[in-house]
Amino acid sequence: MHFNVAQLLAGPVGAVRQRRISGALDATDGLPQTGISGAVEIMRTDRGVLVRGTLSAVLNLECVRCLDRFEGTADISLEEEYISAHQVNGRAERLALQADNLLVDSNNLLDLEPALREYASLNSPLKPVCSPDCPGLCPRCGADLTRSACLCAATEAAGATGLSALLEKYRTA
Repeated sequence: MHFNVAQLLAGPVGAVRQRRISGALDATDGLPQTGISGAVEIMRTDRGVLVRGTLSAVLNLECVRCLDRFEGTADISLEEEYISAHQVNGRAERLALQADNLLVDSNNLLDLEPALREYASLNSPLKPVCSPDCPGLCPRCGADLTRSACLCAATEAAGATGLSALLEKYRTA
């Protein structure tokens, strides 16, 4: 998601442009393909542009209980300042800004994709669950309890009855 901010950078400090964002972020390590939409405000600052926005991300997640894939949403509140390559004084500052992806390049192109990817990753749930009442997998046999019951529960209940009877026998003795 690239934006040409040449006219904005040529304008006065405080000039503002509104942009709509709608698209997909490609899958990378740790973040599956993500759909993203919303609006951003790009404001001219003395060294570059300030980007603020409220976006919604549709995340392709995996339930930590049953391991099924499902779609979840994350609300993103974005605020980052991007420095114009023409305003950078030294090589060290340029390298630091490039590493953080906070640099408007020499062609006045602003690339929001790395920041959007970071914000989507930070706003995704740590332990995604497809539904609050998801029973997950059987810890013994691995059966998916959302689709069918496993035989472990019946076997375990029968074994517990035998142990209870044995415990009662020793208590009365």
